[in-house]
Amino acid sequence: MKKPPVVDVMGLLVRMSYNGENVDEAGHYDRTTKCIVISEEEKGQRYVRTVLHELGHALLDRSGVHQAISEELEEVIVEVYSNFLAETFKMDFL
Repeated sequence: MKKPPVVDVMGLLVRMSYNGENVDEAGHYDRTTKCIVISEEEKGQRYVRTVLHELGHALLDRSGVHQAISEELEEVIVEVYSNFLAETFKMDFL
C-alpha cells in the first residue's frame, strides 16, 4: 500500500513523513506545522499503531478536544483509539 504524503483529518490536511531520522520517539504530531513524523525504525504492527496513534492526536487537534483535556489524558485516549482500530480492523497493511 502506498503511504500518503497528506492525510485529511476532518478537513485538516496533515503532512506525513515516514522517514524520521534522528527521531527519539516512535512518532510525533506537531500541532504548529500539522505534520506527523514516524521514525524509520518503526516496522510492522508497531508502525501501524504509531501512525494511528499520531493520527489520533491530529483528530483531537482538529476537533479542539485537546484544549479541554490534559496531555496525560490525551495520551490515554489516542492509545486506546489506536489499539482499538488496529485490533478491530486487523490493520497491518499500512
